[in-house]
Amino acid sequence: MARHDGRSRNKQAAFQSGALALVSIAITLFGLAVSANAEEAPCWMETLVTPGNLGQVGIARNIHTGGTPPKALSEMRAISGLCNTLAMACDDDFLKKTRDEKLLAGRPLFFDSFIRNGQIYAYAAFSPVDTKQCKASACRIEDCDPAWLCSGAVESKPALLGISYRSMSTYRQTLNAMENALLQAEYMFGVDVEASSELNQGRIGEQNYLIYHQEGNVDTGAREVLPFHIAHQCESGDTLYQQVVLDLSLEEKIRLDNGDLGWVNNPKHLGLDGAVGIIDKRAASGLVSDQVKLAIKQAAIQLAFEKSTDVTEDNLVVTSDAAGLVHITKINQQTNNSLKARVMRIRFDRPEGAALRAMAWLVIIP
Repeated sequence: MARHDGRSRNKQAAFQSGALALVSIAITLFGLAVSANAEEAPCWMETLVTPGNLGQVGIARNIHTGGTPPKALSEMRAISGLCNTLAMACDDDFLKKTRDEKLLAGRPLFFDSFIRNGQIYAYAAFSPVDTKQCKASACRIEDCDPAWLCSGAVESKPALLGISYRSMSTYRQTLNAMENALLQAEYMFGVDVEASSELNQGRIGEQNYLIYHQEGNVDTGAREVLPFHIAHQCESGDTLYQQVVLDLSLEEKIRLDNGDLGWVNNPKHLGLDGAVGIIDKRAASGLVSDQVKLAIKQAAIQLAFEKSTDVTEDNLVVTSDAAGLVHITKINQQTNNSLKARVMRIRFDRPEGAALRAMAWLVIIP
């Protein structure tokens, strides 16, 4: 009986060993890396671009229900990201061919892959891929941790902050964050601002009152086709943050450190013609990305008012036996301007006991 139990244990051990070997072979065959430490992932997951390599990440659900296999699909989406760096429009047929040939615009392509939470992340790059593992960053936007969350430039290139809350898929979330960042770039190429404000001031007896109302519209026009890449990304809960860098070199007349917050209280900081939009309440949608859009829009409207404004003022004095004189002043401002401006900085803080506050510094491009 003891010999029988021994043989059973040996068979069970052999089976387990064989099963592990099969799993190892399957992973090797598909070329996928799975981190043994859930807190670690390839460094390229958060730092997509390094001084020695330009790469982009593509994502697909790790479920094959027909059509293009998940690994191939994620690699095609990563190649699509590289197409963005060249301002190329790449359709599915082109992406499939490029993946098979491992060649884009005459340059060889290199790949790496990683599985996490039912998703396949593929990395496509123009140089051999460093497979080093890194721990996830803190991704605390109110603390600017990591620092790129509060940076408005990478060297001489504009850097935009893309934000997206959880979407129907991880892939869709990355696209939404990218689109939200690129929307900010439209201000650099010209927007039309139409806005009005109305200020009502009055005094009834010894009581004063003031009512202010502003509304406006910012038309960004047709979307510009720009070369760009995602340089960094990180996650905080269900929110994804991306640093999207435009591959355009701008003349940097003034170097602004991330820690320089002089612009928060002085929009003309360092001699720049700017305006600051501040939204200290949650947007109606509850999305941080919409809070940022409103802050930028608010700053754009302020710049338009400063550029040129039509002002009308009406005064009314009414005599009342009961309350004496009633003074009413109504001031209307109208503006309809085109302007080019750059989102220099976006900053967040959370005053004690208050909601997250979004601040955007928009500066006129001469």
